[in-house]
Amino acid sequence: MRVSVLAVLLVAGTASAFLPAGPTSLALQRGASATLPRSNGRAVARMVAAVPKASAVDGETKAKKIEDTPAPAKAEIPDPLMESEVGADYVPLLTALKCGELEEADQLTRDLLIEIGGPQTQKQGFVYFAQAKTLPLKDMQTIDRLWQTYSDGKFGYSIQKKIWNSPQVKGDFNRFVIQIGWTIGETSETSLGTLKRWLPIGSKGNEFIYDTAKAPKGHLPLTSALRGTYLLKSLLAHPAFGSEPLAGDTTVSAASNMKVAAGEDLGPLQTMAELRFPQSPYTEGKNPWDL
Repeated sequence: MRVSVLAVLLVAGTASAFLPAGPTSLALQRGASATLPRSNGRAVARMVAAVPKASAVDGETKAKKIEDTPAPAKAEIPDPLMESEVGADYVPLLTALKCGELEEADQLTRDLLIEIGGPQTQKQGFVYFAQAKTLPLKDMQTIDRLWQTYSDGKFGYSIQKKIWNSPQVKGDFNRFVIQIGWTIGETSETSLGTLKRWLPIGSKGNEFIYDTAKAPKGHLPLTSALRGTYLLKSLLAHPAFGSEPLAGDTTVSAASNMKVAAGEDLGPLQTMAELRFPQSPYTEGKNPWDL
């Protein structure tokens, strides 16, 4: 039985809807079948008949398999080394950071600074800027290591120091707070905008960002700089965060220290209470910014 060219073309058109995109099907789609000998018509018909039809059941089964395929498990981050020279407990900070409770972790960090400072800082309820350099080395490294580990290297005092010394900041406080997102409003070389509001933990209206994905690099942990930068500079200059000097003028003279001890006016810092790390907002009777 002879098959006409028209029949071959019709069969070829049908085959192109089922055949895989191999050389044969591509040739048929281009109309190359019109040049095939008529004896190939039956072969093409047999090829079309041999292609299995996809059923709705098969599609549902494949979709079901995709839905049932479990998402790849996120690798658990191993606990970093936690060392203390004074027997401090870092499990609460570790737990808060692991659970993504960054606001709580931020507060625990300041509380730990008071604790590891020893009897004097514990009695004071805060840490003077001049006491920052005496905070135990291994403990400061542990605090920083915990922050870095659970922020994928985004947060921590050593990260803040790198930003402070970076070519973009060069030890300039205004550039620093803009870089790490501690300000709001218009910023420029001469204006840092407005420092964000820092309220007790859990308060509405806190303008800092406790979200690793959304916060700028170096955003946490927080250190009060509302009334001066001695606190921040003294902390970032701690030997736990490397031997590289802190850029800019970070020196405080012995004469100034004596004035502080005597409670004398130091210009913009004004009082001894200005020269300290923020006391915990948990402390009863303290106003949010009176820290």
